[in-house]
Amino acid sequence: MNGTVYVIDGDTVIMDKTHIRLKGMDAPEMEQQCERAGRNYDCGREARNILRAKIGKSAIRCDKEGRDQYMRELSRCYLGETELNRWMVEQGWAVSYGDYQHEESNARRNRRGIWDGRFEQPSLWRKEHRNQEDDRMLHHTQQNDVIGSAIIYIREHIQALLGTIVPRN
Repeated sequence: MNGTVYVIDGDTVIMDKTHIRLKGMDAPEMEQQCERAGRNYDCGREARNILRAKIGKSAIRCDKEGRDQYMRELSRCYLGETELNRWMVEQGWAVSYGDYQHEESNARRNRRGIWDGRFEQPSLWRKEHRNQEDDRMLHHTQQNDVIGSAIIYIREHIQALLGTIVPRN
């Protein structure tokens, strides 16, 4: 599959109305906070922004390797010769699900990305913070990509707006 994408978060993109999950890695969730130099920061948003900046408006290629429990395509995606899944782990903005252990070790050793501070593994963070409403929205997103994408877009912008009005703790 080739084309331009909309980056939802650090490990999920939409191409031609298809949700694609970058296989073999896990990036912080959009709402997830991490700590660097004693201060909290939005590491989930930062991971998304790093992936967005890397891709820009370029077309990418995604090679499908299956589906996850939410029926998203599991793929390895490439920008030219760069495998984006591997690159996100190398840069320290995602943890390995086993496929990129060497890259994760290097990122950790060199304190890149989320490894430059403290963070909770994204999978553990999801277990602690996802409520039933989030799960219903995620399921709905997979059932109807157009509406789901609109929900995600609106939710992100409302959260960004509220973040500028109400100080975050």
